[in-house]
Amino acid sequence: AVYSPDQTGNSLYIYDSMFVANMSMGTDTANGGGGAIYGYSSVIYRTVFKDNKSHTNGGAYIQCGNGGLRVYDSYFINNTATKSGGAFSSTGDMWRLEFHSTVFQGNTAAGGVRGAINVNFSTANKTSMGRPFLVQDSTFIDNVASSSGGAIYLRLVNADDGDGQADGFAEVINSVFYNNAAGAVRTTAADGSWTENSTGTADE
Repeated sequence: AVYSPDQTGNSLYIYDSMFVANMSMGTDTANGGGGAIYGYSSVIYRTVFKDNKSHTNGGAYIQCGNGGLRVYDSYFINNTATKSGGAFSSTGDMWRLEFHSTVFQGNTAAGGVRGAINVNFSTANKTSMGRPFLVQDSTFIDNVASSSGGAIYLRLVNADDGDGQADGFAEVINSVFYNNAAGAVRTTAADGSWTENSTGTADE
């Protein structure tokens, strides 16, 4: 539906929209994902992503390069990726990812881990705001991965860029995880930092 790979610093803004039953037909892992949106840097408000499908990663949205994404008051419902990231996936080393008051329900990663969100922070990307990954006041229900990370899969680092502070840091605040298959959250890299203030119920 939308192809926006602009890496010049400009952002794609989406308001009050619906993306329903879109499909990405490409099979290349880096460039063929994103059933509804293939983007570099985006800000999304009050938008619904439903029944979108990718033949690789990112059933609804795939992040190319090392841009950022902020999502507010939105819904990701029943999106599917044949590999990873039923709702969202990144192909590069993102600098920032935020979800606020957003619902992820029934998203499926048919061919791997990372049921709803699949994100990679492979180097120390620290912003002036600190944490590169934030989920706040959000809900994850009935998301499915074939092996682990039914709701969220994160690859984090905790490298120090010289300021003596941890740079690969993630927070989940006041969020709910319910009945996500293959568990709620998986993080990799032993030196990654993770904090949460959320509830998790009946995750398998």
